[in-house]
Amino acid sequence: MKHDENRYSDGYIEYPANSLNRFGGRATAVIVMLCCMIVMSAVSLVVVSLLPSANAAPGATAPVRTPIVPTGVVAAPIDGTSNGVELAPIRIAPRPSGFEALSYGEIYSQCSRFVAAVSAQLSGRVLSHGTGIVVSADGLILTCSHLIDGADEISVALSSGEVHIARIAATDSVSDLALLKIAASELTPAEFTEVSNVGDTMLLLGNPLNHTLLLTDGILSGIVENAIVNGYPMTIMTTNAIVESGHSGAPLLNLHGQVVGVANSRMRVAGTGATSVNYVLPAQTVKRVIDDLSRYGKVPGRPSLGVVIEDLPISYAVFSGLPEGAHVSRMQRSAVAIDSATALILGDIITAIDGVAVRNVTELMSEVNRRKVGDEVELAVWRRNAELTVSIALTEF
Repeated sequence: MKHDENRYSDGYIEYPANSLNRFGGRATAVIVMLCCMIVMSAVSLVVVSLLPSANAAPGATAPVRTPIVPTGVVAAPIDGTSNGVELAPIRIAPRPSGFEALSYGEIYSQCSRFVAAVSAQLSGRVLSHGTGIVVSADGLILTCSHLIDGADEISVALSSGEVHIARIAATDSVSDLALLKIAASELTPAEFTEVSNVGDTMLLLGNPLNHTLLLTDGILSGIVENAIVNGYPMTIMTTNAIVESGHSGAPLLNLHGQVVGVANSRMRVAGTGATSVNYVLPAQTVKRVIDDLSRYGKVPGRPSLGVVIEDLPISYAVFSGLPEGAHVSRMQRSAVAIDSATALILGDIITAIDGVAVRNVTELMSEVNRRKVGDEVELAVWRRNAELTVSIALTEF
């Protein structure tokens, strides 16, 4: 019931002094009636919360924290580590030949069994929602790491209607992939396959509306080699199937219901300026990342300058009289300075590495990735209207 501000709020209406006695009895009655209604509502909520859910799975137990998680979920704590979870490598299956393509309806029915709705919460409020892919029968769920960043609780809703509280098994910030673990068994895992050809029909099955899977179609628009994503080169794909925020983690499917790639609404490619392109991480890249996470707990061997770098807008650089280069926007971790008197600091603009001029992040990281962890590099840096040289050892990201 919507409250009438003019009726109930003294801040919006003035009562004459001589009217207080006249309305005193009536006001008392109204207050008593409202108190009774509040008590009855509270009792009703307690009774309803104690009743078993009609959709609860047999033998399921309710989690301790349940402000937004339905009764009947299987609970498992989040602690941000692998917790000894065994991460099985993903297998890349060949594309079937000689088989008829499935209908859109068949693909939706078949693939929704391995597509899940992922919701991240903080203090009982939804931070973000997206999509997950079942990658093992015992409850490993693949999604995007930006969806769960900063969450204190993550729920995974399966197509069966079961909702599980997940714990984080592993994450990789460069590829923006994360593996979640839920207490489930006998799930239907997705089948991944090799990259298709540009122009092939693709379908995207995701969760843009939160807990409602939608199927959209398009084509594989392109394959980009050595794109710089989060500072590192990788192969990515593009599609004209719309990728909304809730599609992050959604599978891009071929007409046989196989996963060709994983969509990411947040992915950006350095040096392009493109903000409305729909990017997808290919299945082969996903496999390499998951295999490394399962073997090492991280993706090893990535050389890093120890800082986060980004391109300066050309208009800003020209207006401010700054040189072309890669801007140090955030300290990632302490860089190892060869000369203890110098190190990269926030605001530096890197203009060259080992004598090779670099105009942007793409050119700088192309040079960095030709080297290995531990290599010493000499950086030309523009700092506070002066040029200087900084020597550091590349660290592992």
